[in-house]
Amino acid sequence: NTLQLTQILYNPQVNYGLSALKINAEIVTIQQRMVDQDIKQQVASTFFNLQAINKQLGFVNGNIENMDKLIKNMDAMVKQELVVQTESDKLQINRLTLVNTKASLEASKYQLETFLKILIGKDPSETITLASDNLVEKSILVDNTAISYPELELIGAQQKMNQEERKGTNMAYLPNLSFYAAYNYNYNLKPENDYRTGIEGAFLGLKLDWTLFDGLEKYHNQKVNALNREKLENQKNLAQLQLDMKAENTKRQIQVQSNALEVSKEQLKLAERVYQQTELKFQQGTIGSNDLITADNSLQQAQTNVVAAYIQLRQAELDYLKTIGNIK
Repeated sequence: NTLQLTQILYNPQVNYGLSALKINAEIVTIQQRMVDQDIKQQVASTFFNLQAINKQLGFVNGNIENMDKLIKNMDAMVKQELVVQTESDKLQINRLTLVNTKASLEASKYQLETFLKILIGKDPSETITLASDNLVEKSILVDNTAISYPELELIGAQQKMNQEERKGTNMAYLPNLSFYAAYNYNYNLKPENDYRTGIEGAFLGLKLDWTLFDGLEKYHNQKVNALNREKLENQKNLAQLQLDMKAENTKRQIQVQSNALEVSKEQLKLAERVYQQTELKFQQGTIGSNDLITADNSLQQAQTNVVAAYIQLRQAELDYLKTIGNIK
């Protein structure tokens, strides 16, 4: 029977292992932040798309109500034989187009609402209510001064890991020192009177493990480490340039989309004015239904352009905040 005890007194790899664990935890934290930013961007993008659909549905419902009034007046004129039935039919066709657009928007709204519920961790069968304060028209650039590139932080953590790996390889040249103790007791069952019965022994001491030659393994590991260090440095410099350029481009895109939004708003005002004048002339009988339908289509297009401009501006802001790692 033998009982042995070994207690490590000095192991040069222990410090490297603890440092590596700490850096790995830092890397996981940075990666989690990057995933959080991606999810927040998805949630915000889906929310703004839903707001846009609600706004577009508001425009479509208003257009349908207005078209119903025109059709009602047109039907009355048909009964009085002031206009032919074809004029009313043209308006009915335009109304059916609006109804079809509304149905398509409602289907898209349902899909986006379901997707948003999944993103925020709600049951798809639950009912959610969006804020009704026209958030789609408000800028989300509340704080765009805090710039934190998680990609650069991740490379920085990988560089620290590279340094620790180099230290760990250097420390592997040092020996391990251990305390060693052993107790041994021997006896024979048959024959009972054997002279080895009851012989016992004990050992105490220090054990030194030192690898004098490892086939140049550590030497080659250091060469690979040096190559990785240079690679990470190049990656960091390139990533810095790319992120700075992307941040500048997305910031410039915000200004472009902001200008496009102002143009779309002005176009909508003009389209509404043209439609009102065209509708008045149509009621007075000075123009036909073709001109009214053309003005109505132009108004619908202008409304769509405004909603699209809002979304493009919000998306540009999201892209910028995502680039600088600052989506709240």
